[in-house]
Amino acid sequence: MKAHLDGFCFMKRFSPPTQFDISPDSNDSAPEVALPAIQRREEASGKDSGRLVTKRLIGIASVGCLLGAVFAVWWMRTAVKENVAPDPVAVVTAPAREAIDPTVRSSPDVLADQLDVIELGVVKITSKGPGTDTTLGSGFVVDPAGLVATNYHVMAEATAAEAVFKDGRSYRISGYAAVDVDHDLAIVKLDSVPVDLKVLQLQYDNDPRQLSPVVAIGHPHGNVFSPFDGIVSRIVSTSELPQHSQRFLRDYLRSNADHRWIQHTAQISAGNSGGPLLNRQGEVIGVNTWVDREAELSYALHARYVRNLCEAASADVTPLKEHARQRVVVREMLAQLNAGSLETLAEDCAKMKWLPQSDADYGKLQQLAWAIAMVRLPNTLLDQGGLTEAERERLIATADRVIAQLRERRWDGVGHVTILNEYASKHIHRSMAGVMFFGTVERTVTGEGGTRGLLMQLAGTEQMLFLPLDGSLFDAEPGTTCLVLGVNYDGKVVRYGENPLRLITAPVIASRSFVPLP
Repeated sequence: MKAHLDGFCFMKRFSPPTQFDISPDSNDSAPEVALPAIQRREEASGKDSGRLVTKRLIGIASVGCLLGAVFAVWWMRTAVKENVAPDPVAVVTAPAREAIDPTVRSSPDVLADQLDVIELGVVKITSKGPGTDTTLGSGFVVDPAGLVATNYHVMAEATAAEAVFKDGRSYRISGYAAVDVDHDLAIVKLDSVPVDLKVLQLQYDNDPRQLSPVVAIGHPHGNVFSPFDGIVSRIVSTSELPQHSQRFLRDYLRSNADHRWIQHTAQISAGNSGGPLLNRQGEVIGVNTWVDREAELSYALHARYVRNLCEAASADVTPLKEHARQRVVVREMLAQLNAGSLETLAEDCAKMKWLPQSDADYGKLQQLAWAIAMVRLPNTLLDQGGLTEAERERLIATADRVIAQLRERRWDGVGHVTILNEYASKHIHRSMAGVMFFGTVERTVTGEGGTRGLLMQLAGTEQMLFLPLDGSLFDAEPGTTCLVLGVNYDGKVVRYGENPLRLITAPVIASRSFVPLP
């Protein structure tokens, strides 16, 4: 009401001139004079007009006061709002979340709190090959029976291995419970099981979300049990990777499988292979396998492959040697070889007149052929790791004496050729198997880059063989039959022929020991 009165007073001060104010209480002191009737009517009319104007002014003033009051109230409320809280339209509200106990830490901190416990389920795998060769990798416990998951390529370099836990306890790995070479995975079994074994949980039902945090645990370059954090970049299959990455994986994993990878930014390097990739809850979502150093991206095999392999795990273990890569077996066998054992083998073969009567007999011929081939081959063709130079020289001298004896021997013609090759045909396709056979030279061929090779037919059969002549001066006329002591070249084959729909397949046999028949 006060605002209305103030407004009225404000408007009153600007009221019209006093000639409209003809009320009887005017200060004019002139005597009252009688007026004519018409004049009185005019005066009465003038008075009525003045009263009307006054009423209108009062109405206008009232409306003005009311508007002023409304404006004043609006302004005061707006000022209060601006001082107390921001405009609600400008407030961005986060999505509703479940009530959180303030005493419970967020997920990343929970993982940090659990890290010591999680690391109890991670192992360092020491793969001991012949001599001093050692391969370091990682693994993690997936079953209370003492089953450990890791990459196959970690175990493939081993014929004996141990799993070492963070507290320093080590356990011999007795063998494979399951192997998936195509997906570079292996489940191995501990020889004895710790009573307090920590099993890590797998999360394989759903793909991890992009940008979700992850932790990789392993032993990069010998820095044991080291965690590194990062985020998930994307989920990608092998076929979606750049071409150079696809080629690398084909050579590295020796597989054309279309793997499913978790691409992430947690730093991994040598020693992380086979180790777990964990989510915020401490669950294993992948197995760290390889890294693209140029792009600075790491790759882990999806945990679904581990789950599938765990389901296929057997209680009966397979010795590590059964799935070791051939070069590892070669190193181990060469480490056990010496000039004395080579001479003993040659004596046993001479006693049977180089004519096998059983698989066991041919087995001795195979061992001799393998040993002689390996010690006489150049390193450019097959790497004879596991031998010192002095040992290799002694073995070469013994092998040369055996070859000289074979050159002096008179062979019994077709009968000897047929029997020996019957046994040889069973083994020429086996990777890294030693072979002794009679072959007939078809022709010498020269490939790209000037590399030479010998196409040879297994005498008495239609089976063709290819013998690389890397650095060898050996040459023979087509139709020449030779006794050959060699080794299957890591399962490799060559294909040739004029008809692309019917190419001839020839196993590759590595040899430097040819004995032409007279």
